[in-house]
Amino acid sequence: LAAPRRALAEEEAKQSARELLSFAVKNRDIKELGNAICAGEAAGLRAKELEEARRVAAEERQKQEAQARLAKAMKGGDLGKLRAAIKASEKVGAPLEDLEAALAKLSELEAQAAKTKDLNDAIVE
Repeated sequence: LAAPRRALAEEEAKQSARELLSFAVKNRDIKELGNAICAGEAAGLRAKELEEARRVAAEERQKQEAQARLAKAMKGGDLGKLRAAIKASEKVGAPLEDLEAALAKLSELEAQAAKTKDLNDAIVE
């Protein structure tokens, strides 16, 4: 009688972990994903069942890293770094509002660089 109860408890824990995983994947929240993956591992889910959550967590970490890089590049004022950060952010699907702000900053920096070049050219002549 103890073995069937234990098996039932294990299956209930697995089902609960599957539900947590599903919810976390839908929300795409890194902390929730991490907790759900840990719960799935603790419940004994197969690696295949954890695969999607791990993939989504990796994607979301990449987005966060790209957003941080973008924010740093926007503050730094280096055209090359900003262009690279924009490209990386586009690649990982960063939020549109972040990209729009970065593109506006890029235009501003390019305009400043053009003015500086024009002034330098005028001084040289």
